[in-house]
Amino acid sequence: MDNRTLQADKFIALTPAGAYAVSSQPSGGAGYQLLLSILSEQISPALTVENLTRLSGLPAGKALTLLAQLQSAGLVQALEAPKSCSTEALETLLPKLTAKLSDENLALLSDPQGFYMARIGFEHEVAEELAALSTNLAEIHHRHQRLFREALQLPINGWSLTDPSGNSALGFWPLYVGEYRFSLVIAGRPRFNHPAFVALVWALSSRYAKERRAQGAPV
Repeated sequence: MDNRTLQADKFIALTPAGAYAVSSQPSGGAGYQLLLSILSEQISPALTVENLTRLSGLPAGKALTLLAQLQSAGLVQALEAPKSCSTEALETLLPKLTAKLSDENLALLSDPQGFYMARIGFEHEVAEELAALSTNLAEIHHRHQRLFREALQLPINGWSLTDPSGNSALGFWPLYVGEYRFSLVIAGRPRFNHPAFVALVWALSSRYAKERRAQGAPV
């Protein structure tokens, strides 16, 4: 996707890799901002220069270069038809999406305060404790990111409880939506490459982008 191939009848959307990239960190550069801006839209924006400059805040030439870089990295894709962010209430939507992220049908999503928003397979009391634990681990992870990424050069984004062979039995992942930090707890192998993960990040981003607009903060 570059200046020669942009077409108004195409639409831009994040791939699962793009949704993971933008939700695994609290902030970032121009590419991060463009991905987050796309997620703040209710409908996949048309792939036009005007939309790219609006969403990225960059001049046309730089916006097109940035788009090409994101596409080359597999973070965005062009669609034949636009997709819409679900308007279903989060309390009914999130459990359905979260259920598709675990190959063992055991998962939960906790809010920034440490209360679970969705749970699949876990009993209520267990989910409450795991949600609180996930928030504590997310805070530890946030405080020590520099150690992991720079000193140790470990680009890790989550924590796990492993079996004696080193396989993850239960994983904990911070999930950032701008400055809001949620947490995912998933048993077994996570399915971050599933379209449900994009839908989950999009639903949270769209909802919390609206809150920021209502508070007068820039999105």
